[in-house]
Amino acid sequence: HPFTVVIAPESGPNPVDSLYAKDDLEIYPTRSGGVDHLVYSWDSAPEWKNGDLHPLEPERFDNGVLLTGYGFSDTEVVLHWQLPAQQIGTDYQFSAQLFDAAGLRIAQQDTTFWHGRHWCDGDKLLTWVPLKLDDRAATLKVSLYKLGVGVESGQYFPANLLDEMGNAKGQSIDISLD
Repeated sequence: HPFTVVIAPESGPNPVDSLYAKDDLEIYPTRSGGVDHLVYSWDSAPEWKNGDLHPLEPERFDNGVLLTGYGFSDTEVVLHWQLPAQQIGTDYQFSAQLFDAAGLRIAQQDTTFWHGRHWCDGDKLLTWVPLKLDDRAATLKVSLYKLGVGVESGQYFPANLLDEMGNAKGQSIDISLD
């Protein structure tokens, strides 16, 4: 399928830069004096080249998002997702946490997930956050959640992880790194 990448001015360097290295690009300016968005297009998606992505048996959240794989670079964790159909007004955060063998959290990063208004059924998505894998790490825990707004400000609402029958079985995916 056709494939497009938009790199926002504030995105900074990331582990997929070399994946999207391409001479022909379109530049979309922001405001007067602002930094431009870079837009790269291909006839089909380029192949991932920045380290191994380990496939997972897909894990489904109650919003329809699937986690299908993960990988580590020297300084970051990369997560591979499959998206459901568009969900306007549905915006999530995701969390990636490392735990040692005793169950103690040794690292955590949270950031904005791809906005639901941009989701297309079946699209694959790579996300990444700075999270350095070290020798103590035994488990990678991944979750999705919404932040409260208005009277719910300061609260968070986790997406449930579903079993094969569609019943809630937890709120995070625990991936053994052994």
